[in-house]
Amino acid sequence: MIAVFDDFLDESLLNEIKNDPTFFQDPGVYYYWGGPWNGQPAITLKQRLIEKLWLTGSPLSFNWQVNG
Repeated sequence: MIAVFDDFLDESLLNEIKNDPTFFQDPGVYYYWGGPWNGQPAITLKQRLIEKLWLTGSPLSFNWQVNG
Protein backbone atom coordinates (compact mmCIF):
# COMPACT_ATOMS: atom_id res chain seq x y z
CA MET A 1 0.00 0.00 0.00
CA ILE A 2 1.15 3.53 -0.77
CA ALA A 3 0.02 6.52 1.22
CA VAL A 4 0.52 10.02 -0.14
CA PHE A 5 0.10 13.05 2.05
CA ASP A 6 0.22 16.21 0.02
CA ASP A 7 -0.60 19.81 0.76
CA PHE A 8 0.20 21.15 -2.70
CA LEU A 9 -3.14 22.95 -3.02
CA ASP A 10 -4.36 25.15 -0.23
CA GLU A 11 -7.61 24.31 1.55
CA SER A 12 -9.58 27.20 0.06
CA LEU A 13 -8.80 26.22 -3.54
CA LEU A 14 -9.63 22.58 -2.80
CA ASN A 15 -12.96 23.60 -1.26
CA GLU A 16 -13.81 25.75 -4.26
CA ILE A 17 -13.16 22.80 -6.58
CA LYS A 18 -15.12 20.45 -4.33
CA ASN A 19 -18.10 22.80 -4.16
CA ASP A 20 -18.22 23.60 -7.88
CA PRO A 21 -20.58 21.05 -9.48
CA THR A 22 -19.44 22.05 -12.97
CA PHE A 23 -15.68 21.77 -12.39
CA PHE A 24 -15.32 18.21 -13.72
CA GLN A 25 -18.08 18.41 -16.32
CA ASP A 26 -17.12 18.55 -19.97
CA PRO A 27 -18.32 21.97 -21.10
CA GLY A 28 -18.45 20.89 -24.74
CA VAL A 29 -16.55 24.00 -25.77
CA TYR A 30 -13.09 25.15 -24.87
CA TYR A 31 -11.91 28.69 -24.39
CA TYR A 32 -8.49 30.07 -25.17
CA TRP A 33 -6.57 31.64 -22.30
CA GLY A 34 -3.10 33.01 -22.94
CA GLY A 35 -1.99 32.47 -19.35
CA PRO A 36 -0.46 34.75 -16.75
CA TRP A 37 2.96 34.36 -18.38
CA ASN A 38 1.46 36.46 -21.21
CA GLY A 39 -0.02 39.09 -18.93
CA GLN A 40 -3.51 37.58 -18.74
CA PRO A 41 -4.62 37.18 -15.13
CA ALA A 42 -6.35 34.05 -13.90
CA ILE A 43 -10.06 34.81 -13.58
CA THR A 44 -11.85 31.45 -13.45
CA LEU A 45 -11.36 28.65 -10.96
CA LYS A 46 -9.75 26.44 -13.62
CA GLN A 47 -7.39 29.23 -14.62
CA ARG A 48 -6.37 29.75 -10.99
CA LEU A 49 -5.66 26.03 -10.67
CA ILE A 50 -3.52 26.12 -13.83
CA GLU A 51 -1.67 29.14 -12.48
CA LYS A 52 -0.96 27.27 -9.23
CA LEU A 53 0.23 24.16 -11.08
CA TRP A 54 2.48 25.95 -13.56
CA LEU A 55 3.71 29.06 -11.74
CA THR A 56 3.53 29.18 -7.99
CA GLY A 57 3.58 25.44 -7.35
CA SER A 58 6.07 24.23 -9.90
CA PRO A 59 9.45 23.23 -8.50
CA LEU A 60 10.93 24.05 -11.90
CA SER A 61 12.05 27.59 -12.55
CA PHE A 62 11.79 28.27 -16.25
CA ASN A 63 11.10 31.41 -18.19
CA TRP A 64 7.95 30.02 -19.83
CA GLN A 65 7.49 30.85 -23.50
CA VAL A 66 4.00 29.36 -23.68
CA ASN A 67 0.91 30.73 -25.35
CA GLY A 68 -2.40 29.17 -24.44
